[in-house]
Amino acid sequence: MSRRKLRAVEYDRDYVNFDDDFEIRRLIATVEEVHLKNRGENWSAQMMDETDTSKWTAELETYFRDLGAPDGCSRAAAVDYVLNAAVAKIYEQKGGDTELSSKRLKDQAEKVLEAHRDSQNPMNRLDYSSPKFAENARALCSILGISEHHPDPKVLMKAACLYITENLSDDVIGEETDDVLKGKKLLDIKDFPIGMEVPKNGAAHFSARLLRLICLSQLRDVSKMINETLVEIQNLTMDMSKRADLKQVQYGH
Repeated sequence: MSRRKLRAVEYDRDYVNFDDDFEIRRLIATVEEVHLKNRGENWSAQMMDETDTSKWTAELETYFRDLGAPDGCSRAAAVDYVLNAAVAKIYEQKGGDTELSSKRLKDQAEKVLEAHRDSQNPMNRLDYSSPKFAENARALCSILGISEHHPDPKVLMKAACLYITENLSDDVIGEETDDVLKGKKLLDIKDFPIGMEVPKNGAAHFSARLLRLICLSQLRDVSKMINETLVEIQNLTMDMSKRADLKQVQYGH
């Protein structure tokens, strides 16, 4: 029995003490309940609760025999038969993983990609082998300020995605915005003068301050438009061919 088999059946330990009867029962009960399911629903619990040594020993021997272990074999060999049966069932449920090859893995990856091409994730609809994708991946890296000279465009896209996740996510931008706002002196509307007697009603007081600010903002916009209009009028009426006669100006008198 190897540690790989214990990991394959998802057992929570990588070693079994074959001199410990309780540990043997625990392993068999776990494998039966999780993977093999050759016995009834309560078999594993009854096996662990059984206090009569002769009964659970006889039950274990019957269990080992049903899985192909020969009579008289060691406890370690019998447990190995159980683990082999569990591993074989796991591979069978996964669809023939024992026959995996590089070509089969590639075919399975393409099937998974094809199955997800029409999902809501736009990344699943990209053609990673097209020249257009390579061009856009390099352009994106250039915009983000990271190196775009890697030969594999998929690596470039992954680098861009990682950069965006770590530096341009909503959480990061929110934190940076908070830091910027903390360093700025903001107007406290409660201390802004309203040019009138302060109302006793809190809502009226707050509304008056907001109206005051809105009026000031509108006045500033009107003042800006007036200045722009005056500049346009001057440009239309001023005779640039006539210059002031500076000779008639006398300084110091």
